[in-house]
Amino acid sequence: MTPSLAFVALSLALALGVLGWAIVQFRRQRRETERLLEVEQALRHDAARLRVMLEQLPAVVWTTDAGLEFTSSQGAALRGLGLQPDQAVGQSIFEYFGTDDEEFPAIVAHRAALEGESLAFEMEWGGQSFHSLVEPLREDNGSIVGTVGVALDVTEVRESEAAQRASEERYRDFLAHSSEGIWRLELDERMPVSLPLDEQVEFLYAHGHFAECNNALAFMIGLSSPSQLVGATLERLLSRDDPQGVDHLRLFMKSDYDLEEAEIEEVDRRSRSRFHQINLTGILEDRYLVRVWGTHRDVTDHRRAEQGLRASEERYREIFEGSLDTLFLSTPEGHLLDINPAGVRLLGYDSKEEVLQVDIEELYLDPEVRQSGLDQLNRDGFLRDFELRLRRKDGSEVRVLETTTAVKGEAGELYALRGMLRDVTEQRALEEQLLRSQRMEAVGRMAGGVAHDFNNLLTVINGRSDLLRSQLDPGSPLVAEVDEIKAAGERAASLTRQLLVISRRRSIAPQAINFNELVQNMENLLRRSIGEQVELVAHFAPDLANVKADPGQMEQVILNLALNARDAMPHGGRLVIDTANVSVTPGSALAQFGLDPAPYAFLRFQDSGTGIDPGIRGQIFDPFFSTKDPAEGTGLGLATVYGIVQQSNGHIRVESEPGRGACFEVYLPAVSEPVAPIHEEVVEPSSPSGSETVLLVEDEAAVRGLLRRFMDSKGYRVLEACDGEEALSVVEEERGQIDLVLTDLVMPGMGGFELAHRLEAKLPEVKILFMSGYSEGAEAFFNSGLVSDAKNFLQKPFSTDLLAQRLREVLDSG
Repeated sequence: MTPSLAFVALSLALALGVLGWAIVQFRRQRRETERLLEVEQALRHDAARLRVMLEQLPAVVWTTDAGLEFTSSQGAALRGLGLQPDQAVGQSIFEYFGTDDEEFPAIVAHRAALEGESLAFEMEWGGQSFHSLVEPLREDNGSIVGTVGVALDVTEVRESEAAQRASEERYRDFLAHSSEGIWRLELDERMPVSLPLDEQVEFLYAHGHFAECNNALAFMIGLSSPSQLVGATLERLLSRDDPQGVDHLRLFMKSDYDLEEAEIEEVDRRSRSRFHQINLTGILEDRYLVRVWGTHRDVTDHRRAEQGLRASEERYREIFEGSLDTLFLSTPEGHLLDINPAGVRLLGYDSKEEVLQVDIEELYLDPEVRQSGLDQLNRDGFLRDFELRLRRKDGSEVRVLETTTAVKGEAGELYALRGMLRDVTEQRALEEQLLRSQRMEAVGRMAGGVAHDFNNLLTVINGRSDLLRSQLDPGSPLVAEVDEIKAAGERAASLTRQLLVISRRRSIAPQAINFNELVQNMENLLRRSIGEQVELVAHFAPDLANVKADPGQMEQVILNLALNARDAMPHGGRLVIDTANVSVTPGSALAQFGLDPAPYAFLRFQDSGTGIDPGIRGQIFDPFFSTKDPAEGTGLGLATVYGIVQQSNGHIRVESEPGRGACFEVYLPAVSEPVAPIHEEVVEPSSPSGSETVLLVEDEAAVRGLLRRFMDSKGYRVLEACDGEEALSVVEEERGQIDLVLTDLVMPGMGGFELAHRLEAKLPEVKILFMSGYSEGAEAFFNSGLVSDAKNFLQKPFSTDLLAQRLREVLDSG
């Protein structure tokens, strides 16, 4: 290659290299330029956004240079001063604020900022209030080149604070001059509103303290200064011993902690009764009570004025509204014009308005009686104690005495009736009950005495039958005759037991029983007793409460009521027996029938028979009363039922109408005791004997002779006495030789009751076996608790085998 070509080639390569480098540098420069443009655009965007933010900010933001000339000013608050953004640029702060006073707050703050301090201050400018902060403006290297400040417009805040202060001043002025007592109670612990009411009340008394009150309240409660109440507990104003105040607190809590116009009666410093109307408002935070505001208004004069205005009307209405008797006004045609609350209750309606819609004729059970009363009113102009029967809303009967005056016009025409009704339902029922009780008492006394004598006679008859039979050969024809005598004696004994039930003088062994179990155990017997023509249906309440009664006697009640129902359905029918738990509350219908408020177990017999005539309903429980032929019944069945129920502290009711069957309801008090198993007394087939000494004390010679002969036959040595005094004499003579005393309870002179006490002192080791036909003295004896075991008592008449068994049991006991 020639030198010229080499030079050209070299020059061309150099030119291409320079061109390539230039192209690379150009592209790099273009990218840098684009990046700077993007940064510049972002800065412009941020600056614009910052400017917008500053312009919208409810404040003024500014900067100054080191000479304290404004270099910028932005913020929405400028508009309130009539300025534009950056309008102050170029002005010094002395020119802007129009002062060169170095003590001027803004100048002091800017001077401090140039020294490196931050200073806040508040000032009024342009009719507005500003809270300002000025700080140093620094370069990156930390050197101070000016100041930066921000001023927040607090005009509304200061105006609000001023308004609040004015409001507080007005409140204080109102508090000081108000005629109402005003107070504030603060709680030293927040009270959860979820607490039970009584705990909330106690919490208020424990943690509430008065924070303030006014002069009016202090005067109302007898204090000389409000400061005497501040710091005191709620007890100082509302005593917890005052039920009225505590009730108001409960009502305050029940009413979402806002009680309006509740009224309390208090006593002032002069011991005068004053009426205060109170309002309570609770302040809640997150379901916690933190304070209570209250007002007391003295409404005494207002109340007394109202009382004076109402006095006349109250006197007029007092008798009408408050009378326990029914007062009414009606037209002669039978339209009620007015009736008092007692009348609404008497007739069983829910409201006075409901009663006024009822035609009087519908209330009378006996229309002919009403007509008779109207005739007398037309004739005499009045009725006095006119007895009649009315129908209540539920259909039940109420008996009343009516006293009515005819209201006549000038021409003498009858245009209204003004009257009074007195409820005598309970009085008549008590009168009937008293008559029944008197009849029962009379019959009971007779029955008790007769039964006692009969039992002594039957003891002899049955005992002699036992002795006679024991001496006969089994194949003797006389055995059947003796058995007939013994069977007749047993039947007679059954009748005397019924008489003792009627007289309530029979010994009983009450224990916990259950009606359901008794009826279920007797169901087969009941079906056989009432026959196939009568359908027996039983409904048993689940979880039926137990009652306390003699099981044998209650079985007799069930059987007698079933037989009574059978006799009321001679052509067949339906008998429903059901049980239930019943709770009697004060004022309820059952309470009016004489049941004490308490839980009861209920046994009902409802038949579809002939029913009971109202005229004899009051006699059905009388002894010997019967609608049957004399040969068909004794008249003791229902009387026995009545006596057993009464002796068991229960109650029996009967409801019936002719042709609609009868319903007998037995109520016995419920008990919590479990049902005890029923143990029937078993008499050993053999008749045990002995050789001990027995003192027999019995006033009836025939009984004494029988018992002596029997015990002699069993190997005992028998001593006799006809009463307690003679028995003590025998004890003195035979001191230490007597093993057992067999004594009657009721004897002339000293009876078995007193004898037992004497023997306890003289012969504490001697054993005693009591017997009785059971009359009044025996009942008192059993209530005394002397007999701790049924084995120590024999109910006349008793069999000789039972006597032999008891003698051995008592003698062999520890």
